Amino acid sequence: MEIVTADPLLLTMRRALDNQPTNRPVETNMLIDAVSDLMIELQKGYQRAIDKAGDTLAKRGWVEMPIQNAARFLASAGRADHAGTRTDTDTRDLMQELRTTGPQSPLVEQRLEGLEFEFYKAGPSRYGRLAIDYLAISQDLTHRSAPTLLVNENVKDATDRLEAATKQGGG
Repeated sequence: MEIVTADPLLLTMRRALDNQPTNRPVETNMLIDAVSDLMIELQKGYQRAIDKAGDTLAKRGWVEMPIQNAARFLASAGRADHAGTRTDTDTRDLMQELRTTGPQSPLVEQRLEGLEFEFYKAGPSRYGRLAIDYLAISQDLTHRSAPTLLVNENVKDATDRLEAATKQGGG
């Protein structure tokens, strides 16, 4: 998300800051317009991030299908063999290494017997559509939640508090 939204959001903020005259009261209408522009850019950014995550999954061979077809697909892909998955093999290898190179005692053996762990490999395709769903929900919540600075009175209150704090700090 940050990668695809950084430049447009920073450009929008820069425009707002460049348009604010120095040593003058904050232009509230300009600030409201800038917040509105930021919201639009944020929505576009969410969509770009969703599209990018979908493209990444597609490039990595992600396939969506009805659940009733999944077992048949996995069997035809050769994933149902007796050796298990790569993660199963990694787990067995690590347990063997712990048993042969680590401390040896009945207590250690007892603890190893109950030990369970799983390998997590990094990458966006590890969790399927999780990133896409998370971004879509965040996009929807952002769209539904109007920032308080889109209301003129709230901008005035915020700028008044900032000016008061500035005067206290300078005096």
